[in-house]
This record gives sequence, structure tokens and C-alpha cells, in this order.
Amino acid sequence: LPGGLYRTGPEGAVLDGNAVCLEMLRIPEAAIGRIAVTSPYADPAERERWRAVIERDAVVGGIELRMRRTDGSTIWARDTGRAVRGADGSVRCYEGVLEDVTALRVAEHESREAAARFRALIDYASDIVTVIDGDGRIQYESPSLHRILGYGQAEILGRSALEYVHPDDMAEVQTILARAMGDPLAIGRATYRFRHKDGSWRYLDSTGRNLLDEPSVRGIVINSRDVTDRVL
Repeated sequence: LPGGLYRTGPEGAVLDGNAVCLEMLRIPEAAIGRIAVTSPYADPAERERWRAVIERDAVVGGIELRMRRTDGSTIWARDTGRAVRGADGSVRCYEGVLEDVTALRVAEHESREAAARFRALIDYASDIVTVIDGDGRIQYESPSLHRILGYGQAEILGRSALEYVHPDDMAEVQTILARAMGDPLAIGRATYRFRHKDGSWRYLDSTGRNLLDEPSVRGIVINSRDVTDRVL
């Protein structure tokens, strides 16, 4: 079996483990019956947390714990187990399966760090970053939207980006947008007027890229810079 099967005694001794379990925790087969079940826990408090759950519910469903191998290295393991009771209701042993989820934990940590870095870059960007869907509706606006165009993010999300484009610039913007939507490799650029919340018009220089097929984005990403002072 791919999982690390184990059986431990109620007093805390490791009674049995399949080859996967022993390899996962680097436990020599000769140590079975002599090694304490608390030894593999990186934090002894985790063992108490495990015991509290299994005493309350009789089972542990996929709890994740940090385990220390006998060679000193640590892994993250997902433990699914149960208490085996005798006719008198007393615990005879605990048995279950361990799954090594270290790679998943590392990937999640790296993903959170990457997301935090991205968020920091976007939050402090001087330009406006916009994501629109295949229908041209705004799905995301960076915080710089308010500073440059006066709108709060909630005011503009879900609306068509074309609503705010000056009528005289509409045809050009629609042509560039249609070209970008039809070609995932296309990078469109346009300078046009966009309505500020106060009713005035600001010139934006925008570059957009089609990432509709990118699962993490599913939209057209547009970077816009206010160039009004340069144009007028």
C-alpha cells in the first residue's frame, strides 16, 4: 500500500508499521516495540492534540502533523487513524495511515509567498493594473485606480471597461481589444481618454495581454499609465 500503516499501543509504544511507514519515519524494523510513539512528533504538543481529537471523536480524519524522523530531518504527515476498543470499551490500540504531504506543504508555502510578493508589487504600483474578462467586464483593479481615476474598486468591478472610454476613441479601443481577445499571443497598445470619476477625461497609455487561457488569470491583463500631462 502507498500509505504508511501503523499500530501503536495505548501506553505509547509503536507496535507495528508497514515498510512505507518505517521508511517514512526512518524507523529501523528492530526498533518496533521499543520506540515510543511520542518520538516522531516534532512538537510533543501535537501528540496531545492528536490524542484529544481521537478521544473525543474516536477517529482522526486527515490531521496534519510535523514529524521528526530518526535521522533528525522533519516532514509533514497527514494522519488518518482510529482507536480500536475492546468489549469493555477500553482502548486496545490505535491504528491508521500516514501520508507524506511535505511536498504539498512546501508548494503551498511557496505559492503563498509568491502571492504575497505579487500583491505587494500590485498594491504599490504607480500604474493601474486591470483584468477584464472575455466580455470586456472588469474583474480586477489595482488600488492605484482610486489615486489616478478617483474610483473605488467596488464601484467599477463587473462593469464594462468600454463604458468609461471617450466616444471619439471608442472605435480604436474596440479594434485593439478585439484583436487581443482573438490572439493569445497578441499584445495590444493604445492611448485613449478615460473618464475620471469627477467627469473629466484623463489620457491613459495602456498595454494589454491576452491571458484568458491562463488558469490562474483567465482574463486580459491591462497596464495603464496616466499620460495626460504629456499629451496636453
